[in-house]
Formats: sequence, C-alpha cells, structure tokens
Amino acid sequence: MKRLIFIALLTLLIGGAGLCGYVWWKARSAPHIAARGGRSLSIRLPAEAAHFRQNDPRWGAEKLGRTAETIKSVGCAMCSVASAAQYLGETTDPPTLNRALAENGGYTDQGWLVWSAIAKIFGQRIEVNVLSSPSHEAMDRALEAGQYSVVKFFLPMGIPHWVIVVGKEGQDYLIYDPTETDKEPRRLSEKTSGIYSLRIVRRRA
Repeated sequence: MKRLIFIALLTLLIGGAGLCGYVWWKARSAPHIAARGGRSLSIRLPAEAAHFRQNDPRWGAEKLGRTAETIKSVGCAMCSVASAAQYLGETTDPPTLNRALAENGGYTDQGWLVWSAIAKIFGQRIEVNVLSSPSHEAMDRALEAGQYSVVKFFLPMGIPHWVIVVGKEGQDYLIYDPTETDKEPRRLSEKTSGIYSLRIVRRRA
C-alpha cells in the first residue's frame, strides 16, 4: 500500500514538473524582442512621485476587480498603468483605478486588463496604445514623446509580469517594477532578456 502511494505521488510530481516545464517553454518561445536595443538615447521621463507598488499594505489585499486574486498577487499591470497616469498628471492610485476598472468593464473574467477601458476612466484624457508586437523603435518614439511604455516579460515558471519604462541610457531601458521599492529605476536587462508585449500610455492631444 505504501509503495502504491509512493508511486502515485512520484507520478504526480513528475507530471507537475513536466507541465511547469511546458508552460515555461511555451512562454519563452513566444515572439519577443531583446530587453535592450534600439537607438542609443539618454532620456529620463518625469517621475517625481514614487511608483505604485502592488504589495503596498494600503491596498495589496484588495481584490483585483471582481476576481478572487489580490492586487498584491496579480496587480502588476494595473499598478504600472496607475503609475503612468500619475506621471502624466492624473490624480489616481491603485485602489481608485482598480475600482473604476471593475465598474466600467475594465477586466476580463480572468482579471486581465481591458486596455481600451483606460481612456473612459480618465475622461478620454489618457489612452493606451496596444501594439500587436513590441518594437524598440516604438518604445524609443514613446520616450521621445514623453509617453510611458508598459512592457511584459516572464518570470520563472512562465509567470507574466508588467513593468513601466521611465527612461533609457544608451540601449538600456530604465524601469520601475511594481513589486520593488527602488527609488531609482533599474535596467530592464537586469530582470529579463526579452520583451513580449508592449502598451504605450499617453496623454491625448
């Protein structure tokens, strides 16, 4: 009996490891660009206030939209957008934006952001440009125009994560990570080798 239980547990362990490996491979094999590249620039966008952290105790335990997940666990994209809107002159914070998104169709049932809802929430003053694929040229143009790129990469085990780009030094993009308390931006290339999705948050003309 003990042997059967051991074999069953071993089978589950091997199967789980195989599934995790497949998810990791699938994520890493998706189309992407390098974390550094494009034109050599020296730009630092305005970011006077501290970036919003998803694990901030003031709102980390709040549910993301109408899901069972919390801002602390899966709120990286929403917190990055809130930071971008703040830097563009809007008065907001993660709980305020989270509730507005929940009330205005801003999340899918899975808790993914509906990017088109951002403009409605900010009275059409702010919009998000959703690119079909990331490019260094689009990120460089955004920086030169004073716009904030929000980019997705993958953490270990294929977990997606979003951060906000606030500058560039040479070919290194500078980012704030909503899971970290850094007062100075870090190089994106220190955290990942690839960018898999790109959204550009900008003020409408």
